[in-house]
Amino acid sequence: MTQRAITAMLHVVLAGLCSLQPFAAMAKTGDINIAVIAHASRNDPGQLREVLGATDYERVAFILVNGIKQASESCHDELYLQRKALLDNARSSVVVSLAASDWTTCLNGQNNPAAVERLNRLREVFFNEEAAPERNRLQKLHQSDSAKFHNFIENARWQIHGIQFATVNLPADNNHYLSEAGRNSEFEDRLIATNDWLQRIVSTASRNKSPLIVLFSDGNPMAAAAPEPLFGSPSRRDGFREVRRKITALAATYKGKILIVHGQAGDAAAKPATIVWQKNIGSLAAGQGSASAWMKLTVNPAAANPFRVTNEAVTAAGDKERGKSASN
Repeated sequence: MTQRAITAMLHVVLAGLCSLQPFAAMAKTGDINIAVIAHASRNDPGQLREVLGATDYERVAFILVNGIKQASESCHDELYLQRKALLDNARSSVVVSLAASDWTTCLNGQNNPAAVERLNRLREVFFNEEAAPERNRLQKLHQSDSAKFHNFIENARWQIHGIQFATVNLPADNNHYLSEAGRNSEFEDRLIATNDWLQRIVSTASRNKSPLIVLFSDGNPMAAAAPEPLFGSPSRRDGFREVRRKITALAATYKGKILIVHGQAGDAAAKPATIVWQKNIGSLAAGQGSASAWMKLTVNPAAANPFRVTNEAVTAAGDKERGKSASN
């Protein structure tokens, strides 16, 4: 290698180190604010527009939208495209975390299950990074970047000030496990992808010495599981069993904290603005609270309590009201 080439390489390295210094300082002193919208829990789809408008006045790093529609709404392309256009108009970067209500109960024109076809269509509509408005883009890596998992573009990860953020497709309806024989290929393929994705997330965070990991999903894989059914029992099998074991095993090797922000409503143990901790794994229900609520999650690894949660509400006039706040 010539002296000129060595000098050029040193300049690149030094420039990179200098560019990291401001981020390191911000990681020590600054808050990372995230707006979390659990849209699937709302009764009025129009509230999504109101909540997005309310977040325009917040200084958020990004908006996490869990679920783009309710189960009672149409699964047609027209609705998907309408919601996509609505999210594209947000002032802040938007990250979509798919919900069970978006695809698992969809039917085709003959009233036959169309879940897989609709899931693939959602992937085409909502995860085309090149088609996203420039202002709404984060520097994300997708699981689909790996040829082995080219279908799983909805799983993404990114870093902000040294904190590892990621989405993982875990539908709240028991991880979309189907008890009927021969119908679980989607679940089985996604389970393999999920285990690989979780491994990559934690390995990357450990290698980069990230003190915190924040996962966004629809279902809560850490919720207390019902007893496993006996042979021949009609009780349903726990669709999160393998995922829970994987997260627990990975967390045991990880020196930081892992927070799972999920949109699963109806969990009596999940209280608004409260993180439930199991050792270094926390679960936070974004879908709890009033129907018009959205949640602001503040992350600061330098703080004694690195996570602060505030439930917000939007009045009929579109004004923001502050709800319950807690440090966890």
